[in-house]
Amino acid sequence: MKKNIFSLTLLSVALALTGCGSSNNDNKGAVDLVTPVDPVDPVDPVDPVDPIDPVDPVDPVDPVDPVDPVDPINFALIQTVTPDFSASQLKTISLDNLTISTAVSNSASDYAVNTFNDHFYHIGRLSIDRIKKYHLDDQSNIIWSFGANASSSEVDVSSSNPHQLVFVNDKKAYLIRNNSPKVWIVNPSATTESDYRIGTIDLSHYISKADTDGRPEAHSGVIYNGKLFITMQRLISFAPSQSSYVAVFDTLTDIEIDTNPTDDPAALKGIELDTVNPWSNGIQEFAGKLYISSIGSFASNTFIGGIETIDPSNYQTNLLVDDDDLGAKVSGIALVDSNTGYILAYNAYQDVSLVKFNPSTGDILTNPVQGYINQDLRYIETSPNLNLWLGIAHPSDAGIDRIDPATDIQIGSRISTEGLYPSQIIFTDR
Repeated sequence: MKKNIFSLTLLSVALALTGCGSSNNDNKGAVDLVTPVDPVDPVDPVDPVDPIDPVDPVDPVDPVDPVDPVDPINFALIQTVTPDFSASQLKTISLDNLTISTAVSNSASDYAVNTFNDHFYHIGRLSIDRIKKYHLDDQSNIIWSFGANASSSEVDVSSSNPHQLVFVNDKKAYLIRNNSPKVWIVNPSATTESDYRIGTIDLSHYISKADTDGRPEAHSGVIYNGKLFITMQRLISFAPSQSSYVAVFDTLTDIEIDTNPTDDPAALKGIELDTVNPWSNGIQEFAGKLYISSIGSFASNTFIGGIETIDPSNYQTNLLVDDDDLGAKVSGIALVDSNTGYILAYNAYQDVSLVKFNPSTGDILTNPVQGYINQDLRYIETSPNLNLWLGIAHPSDAGIDRIDPATDIQIGSRISTEGLYPSQIIFTDR
């Protein structure tokens, strides 16, 4: 039975295969065999990407060297007056190229000038009584203008005749007022006049009973080793009839120092001078000593002035040059080094000679210096490069001569002050 069933099965399959091959449209239900798709070739593997070489680090940029600051120009400040004293000009001379220019013009003549750091202070003296502050690099613009007289509510004088500003720093200075017994303590950095005066120093105890003008004629000052030294002429009716003094004050406390505590407690605390009537350059520090030039009396054949020194450590004085020995009055000095200095030897008005001396011993070295005999010599000062600057009043050739102290010979030509007579020379130091 099984064999027959297998035979029938084979027959049925054969018939079915025959029907599938027919194209007769009646075989609609038959499905054509799908031609097998060729296999897709396998994709070649992607070559691995080479790793990127690391970027070399950027070298650090060298820092830019800081720009060296430009050195400020230093000047000589020359106060000048007209020959008839009716007007004045403050002139500046560049120490770089000796160019002269006019900084300030005034219709009055009694002016002085002081400088500190980047500023200069133009001081109007008798009956002007006003100080104006300027910057050295902007000489045409006034920073402030403050009076030097006390207010009407205070007892003082009608004209204080300010002479000099002596600086502790840019916020403290002393205003020496020749016609008043009070020195002002001021703030040069103040922006308003009400903040300018910050205190006073009273010198009225130096007015003697014989002196009825009410002032000790404070003239000049210098600060050394934390102490303020103030010269006082102590004139009586404009005559040097009594001893001149130097008062000493602590610049931290503004309290007077007793320079001779072993004497009578009622005595004056200051230093009594051997010479009288400190003048012109007044008092200056040099090589650890204080030098004072005193003109004495203007009367002919009266010699009570000269040059004396003070040891600031013990307040001892020494008469270095006696004007009697010099044979002329001392109207100014300039100190170059321990062996070299110069004196304006005053014989009479417009008759002055230049003398060379030794500041250590007082010995006269050259009397007079050739070329500077019996002329109208007004002022001398030592420049930063240690040359002597000499102010000369001359009707047709007024100006500044520069002198080499090694030879006493003039350096270059005279710097013209344009017809005006030099009355003061100072140098900036920035």
